[in-house]
Amino acid sequence: VADDALQELITACQDRGGALEVVRLGKKYALQLRREAITYGRRLAPQEIPGHLLRTLALVAHEQPMLQSELKRRMGDRVYEHVGELLELGMLERERAGRSFALSVTEAFDEYFGISATTQAERRAFLEQALGAS
Repeated sequence: VADDALQELITACQDRGGALEVVRLGKKYALQLRREAITYGRRLAPQEIPGHLLRTLALVAHEQPMLQSELKRRMGDRVYEHVGELLELGMLERERAGRSFALSVTEAFDEYFGISATTQAERRAFLEQALGAS
């Protein structure tokens, strides 16, 4: 029954040709704005994650696992605050690595940004394409 309802929603979104689409992300599905509508959507809805945190998050996602000490070297002392906020948001996880921490993005990151990558190479390629297109 749920599969039928999901398929109806997917078909309705495709047939309507509106701003929304249903995409599969791993084993889950998400309703999101189509790529062509993102610019308009940004005008209507405030950004949930501030730009300074997005820059930190993007760098970790691209380079992960990334030592917090390396992140500090590249971005400055403020990364400690950024990492704390991103941990609270559930976007980052960290694991002790010697005197530093190894930082990685969580599954919540992939879901939030609509990334269906299963490997770091796929995630990196997605990020490079997305950042190059913006």
